[in-house]
Amino acid sequence: MAVASKILLLLPRSSAYKKIVHEALESFNLDLSIEIETREVSIADMTANIDKDAIDAVIVRSLGAKIFDREVPQIPVVTVDIRDIELLGALYRAKTAGANTVAIIDYYYNKNLFDLDLIEELLKIKLVRIFLRRFDDWSEIHSNLVKAVGAGVEAIVSQWVFITNEAAKYGFSTEVAYCSKENVVKSINQARKIALSKAYEKKQKEKFAAVVDGVSDSIIVIDDNGLVNHVNPSARKIIEEKYIGKSILACPPEHILRFLYGNGNESDYEYVTADNEMYVVSRKKLPSDKGEETVIFFQPAKNIVRAEKNIRRKLSAYRGFHAKYLLQNIVGNSDSLSRVLGEATHFARSDATILIFGESGTGKELFAHGIHMESNRASGPFVPVNCASIPKTLVESELFGYEEGAFTGAQKGGKPGFFELADNGTIFIDEIGDLGLSSQARLLRALQEMEVVRLGGTQIIPINARIIAATNKDLREEIRAGNFRQDLYYRLNVLSLNVPPLRERKEDIPLLFMHFINTVSKRINIEPVNFSPEEVERLKEYHWPGNVRELENFVERLLALGGDVPFGRLVDSLIGCRDSLGSEPGEISIRLDSLKNMERQMIQEAQRVFGANRTELARVLGISRQTLWNKFKEINTF
Repeated sequence: MAVASKILLLLPRSSAYKKIVHEALESFNLDLSIEIETREVSIADMTANIDKDAIDAVIVRSLGAKIFDREVPQIPVVTVDIRDIELLGALYRAKTAGANTVAIIDYYYNKNLFDLDLIEELLKIKLVRIFLRRFDDWSEIHSNLVKAVGAGVEAIVSQWVFITNEAAKYGFSTEVAYCSKENVVKSINQARKIALSKAYEKKQKEKFAAVVDGVSDSIIVIDDNGLVNHVNPSARKIIEEKYIGKSILACPPEHILRFLYGNGNESDYEYVTADNEMYVVSRKKLPSDKGEETVIFFQPAKNIVRAEKNIRRKLSAYRGFHAKYLLQNIVGNSDSLSRVLGEATHFARSDATILIFGESGTGKELFAHGIHMESNRASGPFVPVNCASIPKTLVESELFGYEEGAFTGAQKGGKPGFFELADNGTIFIDEIGDLGLSSQARLLRALQEMEVVRLGGTQIIPINARIIAATNKDLREEIRAGNFRQDLYYRLNVLSLNVPPLRERKEDIPLLFMHFINTVSKRINIEPVNFSPEEVERLKEYHWPGNVRELENFVERLLALGGDVPFGRLVDSLIGCRDSLGSEPGEISIRLDSLKNMERQMIQEAQRVFGANRTELARVLGISRQTLWNKFKEINTF
């Protein structure tokens, strides 16, 4: 694994320090992304052979920190200091060895680092304090050692190995105040945090550069000194290589860089003309490790005009393609409806194709809206298509789109189909049983490959849309009759949802009635009317072949009449078929006869119950609409 960060730990040429550092490193769990290099150095070669770009932090004693701050200021430094306890230990060792007058030699900037008065009192020794002014003046060290000899000093204590080495030459006994292993570990931790912070900052800069280089806008980064630090690939097409890394002042006055930079102040969407081209320019000030940078975003104005036209075209295509209802908007608390709502909520979590079965007026499209809004595609478009309302000759061009000139009257520039418009969303194909066989074949291919080709086109367009289809037909009967492809049926019927008719959830009728009273009255701008529970309960006596839609129409008719016709009379007209037949809704009576005549009676009586609703009549009789039509022709009903 490549090393991301490097810490340099500098220690004196001393076996004792080498042991301390070794023990500290052994007790420390380092990240694999951090390398620590240890070096034994003298004061003279402290900053020699330092790779400023490769080292993220340096750990060094306080004297070395002073040297680094002066000579290599760009590298962060962590100082290893000794504490009172380490100095006390060294002085105690000197006293134990027989010295009563001890000199401590350190540099002036450490004068207040230790509580020397307390240490002197604790050890009961005479402590001579020698503080050096310059760390690069050897003559000062020697002159002070000479003075120490004259003052009767018996031992020299210092935290600097090179000073004790010199003191030994004058005959002094010496002790070094070594920093502890714990202090070294603490310094490594500090340096590690610095290294990780620098690595994170570097990574963020790399991410920023990758983003800058990846966008289509042209971007230039200029620092406080006017140096062109970064030019992304898009801007390199305009800015010559010779100016990158140079000051903008090196550019001729008429150069585009001068115009783009302007006065360097922040701006949004400023228009700049250079090289006979108009540019839209924005400038932002961003903090950097060296102060502040000016980031310039620009692109030719003609590109923005072109993009705006494209956006307007797409927005006009998408206008209105959004779901309007939630599953919670579906009114009712019956067991059958609750079960279907539960299934719909569960199905919404998947991207699988759904086929919704249900009679006309049961609210199949409401369920499609709600499933879309509960899915992870809720922020995408919801595109409803009703196959029964589109002329068969136009179905394929509407579903799959067409190219310019694909047929007579084709729109200039072509037109995206409903599948394209539903990209990243949901397409709801209603009345799919009315789709012609040729269109079914093309739809099947689109569902299998998840791609379409516009009419008159050759380009394959991938699609990412969830498909929800709905029908009020018995598709299995349609398959048997040769009107619907079996392979398309199985492709659509991955998940199936059966919306119950209103007659199977009559306990929901009062709730629906009051819901429509409120919504319809608002829509037609009249005051809602109150009805007694007994009156509303009578609505359950009717079998509602038109389902919820018929109930809504009934409410609208009731409110529109404004009381001119009593509620009871309207209800009587609904359930009058029961009185005329002398049986419950949905029940008929026929007399025993030949099979052919009994079939004729059954169809005629059933027609009286269901009126013109051929779909419902065919469903109850268990035959297709085409078969029912043929039966009507046989008995001359129509």
